[in-house]
Amino acid sequence: MHRFSHPLDPAQRGPMMSLIRGDMHYIRNGDGVEELYDIRADPAEENNLRPVAEMQAQLSHLRATVTTIRRPRVTTIEPIRR
Repeated sequence: MHRFSHPLDPAQRGPMMSLIRGDMHYIRNGDGVEELYDIRADPAEENNLRPVAEMQAQLSHLRATVTTIRRPRVTTIEPIRR
């Protein structure tokens, strides 16, 4: 662990993914824990909206967007015919 790292630092949980769309900031930590913040109303990101029932549609949309962006692209290369 880096000497400035704290064991509760989210980066210590593995690779993170993050997406900002409009006022919403979606984070998926390396351990799979999700966070959702309204960065206009809560710029310090102290109030995680993940459990709020009214935010579930927004959460689902952001989750799907991050998953789509991260999906590896597979390219098929045709063999060279001589």
